[in-house]
Parts: sequence; C-alpha cells; structure tokens
Amino acid sequence: MNKLGYRPLGVLLLLLVIYFPLFLHLGKLPIAVWDESLFALRALHLFQEGSYMYNFNYYQDLPNHQNTKLPFTTFFQVLGYHLLGVNELAVRLPIVAIFLVSQGYLIYYFHKYFNTLWPGVLMMLILVASNGFVQPHMLRTGDQDTAFAMYLVLGVLFFYNYVHFGKTGFLWAFVIAFLAALLTKNLLAGIIGPGLLLYIILEGKAGELLKKKNIYLALAVIIAVYGGTLWYFEIQQSGFIQRMWEYELMGRYSNIIEGHSGGPMYYFYELMEGIPIFIYPAIFSLLILWEDRAPKHLKSLVLLLWCVSLSYAVIISMSETKTMWYTAPLYPFTALLSGLSLWYVYKYYLIKKARSWKWVCAGLTIALYAIVYFNTVGSNFNPKPKPYEKGEKYGLFLKKLDRSHSEYTDFVIIDNNFGTSAFFYKEMYNRKDSKYNIQYQRTIEVEVGTRVMSCLNNVLHPIDQQYEFRVLEEYDGCQLIEVTGFKD
Repeated sequence: MNKLGYRPLGVLLLLLVIYFPLFLHLGKLPIAVWDESLFALRALHLFQEGSYMYNFNYYQDLPNHQNTKLPFTTFFQVLGYHLLGVNELAVRLPIVAIFLVSQGYLIYYFHKYFNTLWPGVLMMLILVASNGFVQPHMLRTGDQDTAFAMYLVLGVLFFYNYVHFGKTGFLWAFVIAFLAALLTKNLLAGIIGPGLLLYIILEGKAGELLKKKNIYLALAVIIAVYGGTLWYFEIQQSGFIQRMWEYELMGRYSNIIEGHSGGPMYYFYELMEGIPIFIYPAIFSLLILWEDRAPKHLKSLVLLLWCVSLSYAVIISMSETKTMWYTAPLYPFTALLSGLSLWYVYKYYLIKKARSWKWVCAGLTIALYAIVYFNTVGSNFNPKPKPYEKGEKYGLFLKKLDRSHSEYTDFVIIDNNFGTSAFFYKEMYNRKDSKYNIQYQRTIEVEVGTRVMSCLNNVLHPIDQQYEFRVLEEYDGCQLIEVTGFKD
C-alpha cells in the first residue's frame, strides 16, 4: 500500500483516538455546580432574551451573584442551544468544537509553514491524553478555559508569522484571536504580552516592528474594542467595571478568593501531574535552541513558545488566588513544545542516525502513550462512580426518572445552596417535554400535596421534622417525595 493509501487509515485512527477522551459521555455527565452551571445560565439568558444578564437573581430564587464575565465564547454556546436544544451537550460541544477547529488549523499550519503535519498531530494526541486538560473545568465541560487557551495559541502563531513574514493579514488575525481571548477571560489574556515583547527583543525585531504604523493601529483596535465593550456594560449596569476589577481581576490577584490558594510552585506541580510524561520532551525542546542543525524558523518558534509560556506561568504564580484551571493555556503551549521536540528528535536523530532503532523507539513511545491515554479515558469512561457534589445529582436523578418514563413530572426542586445546577435542570426538562412542570425554590415551606425533589440534607431533614410525606423515588441520597400533611 502506498503512502496515499495509508492516509485514510491514519485519519480514521486519529479520529478514533480523540473520540473517547472528547466525546464519550459528554452529554451524560451532570452540569457542575458553580462555574459550569453559571456559564450554562449565562448562555440561557442570552438565548432567551437576546441580551447580557448582569445578575443571576434575574432568575427567581437564585442568589444575588453579579455577572461580569465577558460574553464572546458564550455566543457559541447560545448557538449550541439553537442547534441541540437546552441540554448538557449544547453547553459542552461548542468548547470541544473550538478545540477541534483550532487543532485542525494547527495541523494545516505546520503542513504549510513547516512542511510536516506531525507537530500539530502530536500536540493534539498529547492534549487528549492529558488528564489535566480533559478533566472537569477544562475540555469536556461548558467552562471556557479551553477555548481561551486555544485562542491564545492561535494568536501566538499569528504573531510569529507577522514578525517573520511581515504580512498585515497575520497581524489582523492576531488581533482577532487576541480579542477572542480578551473578551472570554478578560485581562488574563494580556499576561502573554511580556512574553511577546521579550521575544521580539531577543529576535532583534523590536526596533523594526516599533516603526510600523500597523502595530499601533492594531493596538488601538484592541483597546477600542475592549474598552468599548466595558463602557457599554457600565452604561447598562452601573458598577460593572468596579465589580469586574475587584472580583474578577485585581481582587483575585491580590487576595485569596473562595479559598483558592497555593504556593509559588502550585502551577508547576499541577502541570507535572496533568500532562505527566509529556512535560519532559517540552523541557528538552530548550536544547533545540542550541542545536546547530535545527532550522532557524524552528528555533524561533520554540523561543516564542517558551517566552509566552514563562510570561504566563510567572505572572499567574504571583497571584494570591490560585486555581488549577488557570493553567489551561499552559497545556497547549507545553503540548506543542513537546510535539515539536518529539518530531525534531525523530527527524534529525532516529531517521538519519539510528535507523535500526527508530521502530524500537516508536514502539516504546506508543506504549507509554497508551498507558497515559487509557488512564485518561478510564477517568471519563463511566460517569456513575464519580462522587458528585449533592447539588450536581439532580441531573442524574432526573435522567433516571426520564428513562423510566416516571409518572412524576410535576414537582418542585428545593435547593437552598447555590442552586444554579438545579435551576438549569428545571429549565432543561421543562423545555424538553411539555409533560414536565418543574418549579424551583430555596425555601422549605410547601403546601400539602406538593411533590418535592431535593438532594440536600439541609432540605430533607427540616422537611422530615415539619411534614408527613411518602417517598416516591430515590437516587443516591436524593429523594422525590409527596407531602401528605403537617407533623404535630
């Protein structure tokens, strides 16, 4: 079989490998309390009303929690609702799609500018086998950190092309990608800036670039779009910028928010655990900078990736608030460095100097990859064993009732914790089928004859003390009951 004959088989194998970590049970896992459910409700409001929601208390009985997340990536999730209806898959699939489209472009990019597909392919394979990147709050959820990470990677490559080819189109592609990141995760996007500046200084391009008017025009466009967006939201909701600054930005940088803390090496250890064996080829890529045989354009790209990675890592490590999902951009940067390193070793050492060993090395690499890959797939294969938070169990309980064609379709969910996941499922099932009439409330008081669903002890215990009831259905600590009277 010639090389052309192997290509369809290779594509099929690649699709098979990425399917399990990305898509398996993607729509079955419950919407997580806090961030994922908040993103789901942001998109729901935009889907329903066509406008930005400034506070989650817009929805009856949800807590007073101001919304200052910028909405760029939310538009894709709204599109998911239009195409798939209001459900878990519609919230998550757009994030996976952004990842896949970005990776598809990266494979094309390396084929066009480096005359090889392998760095892009290896990067994708590494990312889908990295449990830290596939875990909750990352690729397989409705959280937007993965989308943010991919926007930054694309922006960095467009910047690289502009610096070395000088075409204005690459500069405007960088502006678009950077604005996408900025209008998704706010000024967090800007912390790659010192890395970009360091890179053009080390490359000796600073003087040349600073003389170009297009650089200043591009900077003006970024400032105008970002500033105009904030100004619009401030006009619509007074105090928006102050809340955003104190809670989303500097408040998190200078203070520990919601107990998310860690030492100066927190993110390094997160990355070591999340992208285990693949971090070593990434570190090895530093040696390419001193390799005489390495092509100049490869050295230049490796230098850029290290500059932006270190810029991002150092600045987030100085923040008082530390969360594992802030590492999101470091995963694709590390995976790309690792992919470039593996490709370089194979091309310049194994093929040319160690032909007899290349198949042995390839076999060992595949075996190591398989171990890590199946460990990652295993953690996502079966959604049931995970010890979900109580507020996340409504999705699983409702699915169980729906599959069994339960007659109980008219009830109230009582959740007096944050409640956003419960509220999402109320909206989801009421929209899914007209037979459902699910209400949501935070208070314990109900009338006799009311059916109540809750997964919280601080709801079920007070009900047990105040009311007579009969249990209609149960699931993993959750109950659907019917109140039959008051206790004396």
